[in-house]
Amino acid sequence: VRACDDALELDPECQKALARKAKALIGRHEYDAADQVTEHLRDLNMLSEELPEIEKLMRVTKVQDKKSEASFRNMFGNSTQ
Repeated sequence: VRACDDALELDPECQKALARKAKALIGRHEYDAADQVTEHLRDLNMLSEELPEIEKLMRVTKVQDKKSEASFRNMFGNSTQ
């Protein structure tokens, strides 16, 4: 993410850096931040090949997170003590 931010300081509309930043944020489970970067890419409307991949990655990762959360709840119960 830091390298992408460095590149974006030089060129705030660098689509390659934005796409990589979105993927990195998804990998870090920072979905709100990834959504903002993805929205910026959509506004630029020039990286059509990367957007479907990023959106799919977001969906798949969120589903995996929900499954993991459910597994942990089943293992450890729902207690919040």
